[in-house]
Amino acid sequence: MNKKLIGVLGAIAVLLGGYFALSSWASEQAVREVRIALLESNLDRAVRYRDVSASLLGGSVTLHDVEIRDADGRGNPVTAARVVVSDIEKDHDQLTAIRLRFEGLNISVLESARRPDDAGALLRLVSLDTRYELIGMGYSNLNGTVEVYGQIDPDLREARAEIEADFDGFQAMSGELAMSGVDRDVLKALIDAQQLLASQSIFSFLSKGPQVIEAASRLELMDLQLSIEDRGLHDRLQTTLAEKYLVPGDGDQRALEIAELAKRDVVNELFRRDSDPRIIQDVAKQVSGYVETGGTLSLTTNIAHPLPLFERGGMLGIKPAPVIQNFERFMLLADARLEH
Repeated sequence: MNKKLIGVLGAIAVLLGGYFALSSWASEQAVREVRIALLESNLDRAVRYRDVSASLLGGSVTLHDVEIRDADGRGNPVTAARVVVSDIEKDHDQLTAIRLRFEGLNISVLESARRPDDAGALLRLVSLDTRYELIGMGYSNLNGTVEVYGQIDPDLREARAEIEADFDGFQAMSGELAMSGVDRDVLKALIDAQQLLASQSIFSFLSKGPQVIEAASRLELMDLQLSIEDRGLHDRLQTTLAEKYLVPGDGDQRALEIAELAKRDVVNELFRRDSDPRIIQDVAKQVSGYVETGGTLSLTTNIAHPLPLFERGGMLGIKPAPVIQNFERFMLLADARLEH
C-alpha cells in the first residue's frame, strides 16, 4: 500500500514538475514573441510592461503592469494591471484573429487636461472641453475593464470586431462592427497603415500611402450595433445639467425638466444640420429619456447593402464617405434606430 502511494505521489510530482517546466518554457517563448510582435508593429516604444507570463491551460499570454503611450513613446500613458492576449489565429503568417482584455485599466483624464500637448492618442479624440466637464463631474480618472476581439476572414473578404467595456461609476459599453472588402491585399495595406502611423515617417507615407488609400476606399460597413449602460454617470450628469440649465430643486420633476431642455438642444442641433424632422423627433425623444432616467441607450442598424466607409479626396487623399459624415443619410441608409 505504501509503495503504491509513493508511486502515485511520485507520478504526481513528475507531472507537476513537467507542467511547471513547460509553463516556464512557454513564458520564455511568450516574452520573445511579444518583443518580436511589438518590434514588427513599430510599437516597441509605445508599449511597456513589467513581465510576461503564459497559460498552457488557458492558451493565453498575459502582460503585467502595462503602460501604453503614443507610437513614439511620448504622452501620458494609459495603464493596465494586466493585458491578456488570447484567441490568436493566423493565415499565411498574417494575424487574422486576436482577443485583448485590459484589466485594471486606468485613464487619467486630469493629466490629459492639465497637459493637453502630452495627451495620448486615445484622449485626443475627446475634446478638451469634454475632458474638463468629466473632471467637473468627478471623473479625474476612469478605471475599469475593456475587452476587444477582432477577426478577419480574407476568403470571405469580411472583418468583424467586438468590444465590451465597463468603467467603475461611469458607464458600460458594448459594440459590434462588421465590414466587407477586407481581402489579403487590404489586410496587408491596413497593417502598413498602422506601421505608417507608428513610424510617423513622410518617406514611408509617400512609398506606401497609395496602397493604403486604395485599401481604405474598398472598405464597406455591413453592420453596427452599439449600446451604453449607466453605471453612475446619470446622477452626476443630472447635477451638471441642472447647473447649466439653472433648474432648481431635485427629484423626478427636476430630472423631467432637464430632459426636456436636453431634448430642445438636440432638436436645435439636428435642425441646424437640416435633418429629417421625423428622425429629429425620434432621436431627441430617446436621448431625453436617457438623460431623464439613465438605463440603456442603444443604436441598432439593419444594413441591406454595405455602405462605403471612405472615398478618395481630401488633404490626405482619403476622407470619410458622405454616408458616414451625414447623420440623416446614415440613419436612413443603415435603417438605424436609437432606442432607450
